[in-house]
Amino acid sequence: MLDQMNFENKKAVAEIKFIVISDNKKYQVTAEWPEYLQFFETAYNLAQNSIINSKFIASDIQQKKSYYIPRVLEFTRQVAADNVKWRITETSKKINGYTAILALPEILNENEEYQKFIPEECWFIPEIDFVGGPTAYATLPGLIAEYKTDSFILKLEKVEFGDFDFKEFDLEKQAIKDHLKFVEFYKEWNKTHKPGSGLKN
Repeated sequence: MLDQMNFENKKAVAEIKFIVISDNKKYQVTAEWPEYLQFFETAYNLAQNSIINSKFIASDIQQKKSYYIPRVLEFTRQVAADNVKWRITETSKKINGYTAILALPEILNENEEYQKFIPEECWFIPEIDFVGGPTAYATLPGLIAEYKTDSFILKLEKVEFGDFDFKEFDLEKQAIKDHLKFVEFYKEWNKTHKPGSGLKN
């Protein structure tokens, strides 16, 4: 069973398409997956959670805050999008016909995010003047085309321009905690709940 789940998770990760929609004021990261994956809902959820740690990410560029919208948890987790300071290098390469520039991060406070979700490097495309990417920290002057952490690498597959709808995200309807308060709350919550019923974002 475990071997089968591992296989399904790996297959799900390879098949999931992450979608970034940006208007240079806000951006959102969500996902779609092939129809057959509906039969492997657990594998899909684990695969998506291992990459963006939520149902989707909503980021307010102007306020410099990003939100991990949960599937089942009581609270939405907030992080400071400017917790990552980017050093833009002179290294470039072609990605899908565009010239992408390498940017390396400096983490201002590593306690403000789970380590596995902190980027190690990003390649962004200045020519595509939209802030956004598959991360809560897409504050580079151009679309992120390749994103690497210690767990995975995401690469740009397609660029489309047009009118797209943002998923509904109303701050007034969200119970929000910043990262440290979020972690502390669920740490205490887990102490009073039986094993297996804890943090399942």
